[in-house]
Amino acid sequence: MSILLDENILDVSPGVLGCGILIGNLSNLSRQSFQKMAQEVTNIYRDSTMFNMYTGELKFEEFEIQI
Repeated sequence: MSILLDENILDVSPGVLGCGILIGNLSNLSRQSFQKMAQEVTNIYRDSTMFNMYTGELKFEEFEIQI
């Protein structure tokens, strides 16, 4: 997700600032592969900008939901 979602500093409405991917019931190998892919996408956007003034940086969060 965009780190701007946490900062609430936009003075424009860009629409969707980021779409999440929710996955579940993965094997350990699939989970590790997904983590690597997410880290690569995060690296690609590390130095990006939106509207020539805001960071385009992304962050990856992982969590478990107990049922």
